[in-house]
Amino acid sequence: MKSIKKNIVKSFIIGKNIDFFKKELKDKIKYKITNNLKNSMKAIFTDLKKNNIINATILLSPASASYDQYKNFVERGDAFKKISKYYANKYL
Repeated sequence: MKSIKKNIVKSFIIGKNIDFFKKELKDKIKYKITNNLKNSMKAIFTDLKKNNIINATILLSPASASYDQYKNFVERGDAFKKISKYYANKYL
């Protein structure tokens, strides 16, 4: 975490392991609990627009299994693509 922390602006936490990640990220990286991927993407694009950022990299980096929200990684990836395109068209 120490070596990459400087490259991370904010982490958006979703899923059943929220408490674990809150504990791990506390005082290390700014984070926001958004509960699901759609809310995370909405918050990300809201932050981008609010801060007038037009060129950013959004990295979907699952740190644990997401079986509580998706059947598999393919379904999760398809949802991410669909949601990110929607919010990119809406906010950018």
